[in-house]
Amino acid sequence: MKALIVSLLLMGLFQPDVRVVTYSRGKFDTPSYEALTFWIKDNKRAYIRYTKGKEDDIDVVWQEKLLMKGEAAFRIKFPEPDNRNLYVIQNGNGLKVSDLDGKYLKFYSWENEDQLGDSTVKCPICVKDEKEGASLIKKYFMQ
Repeated sequence: MKALIVSLLLMGLFQPDVRVVTYSRGKFDTPSYEALTFWIKDNKRAYIRYTKGKEDDIDVVWQEKLLMKGEAAFRIKFPEPDNRNLYVIQNGNGLKVSDLDGKYLKFYSWENEDQLGDSTVKCPICVKDEKEGASLIKKYFMQ
């Protein structure tokens, strides 16, 4: 039995419970592109990555759930030296992301990662539609 599990792991057929949801704005692989990628591992909120343009890809930290003008939201914090706080609110199947001052207010849509780049490569851990993505965000990041 142990040899079978090792063989399955080596073949990539036995994967840990990981789900990825990406929301983005702008055109992929251009300077205007921004994305928030939410990782869920073993049925728990794992981490969030922020991508800007082609090069900038950093971890941001989930801080807390809260209410923003009566709407359920959560706060994310950027690492030093930025230290910026942004607030994420579900907006239908997308996300509204803002700061407290309203200087940063952007809308992100669910990104189908299977449609980016090489169409022969599929993402087995990525959610398959925007409704599943919205459901996972609500379950693991809004509660």
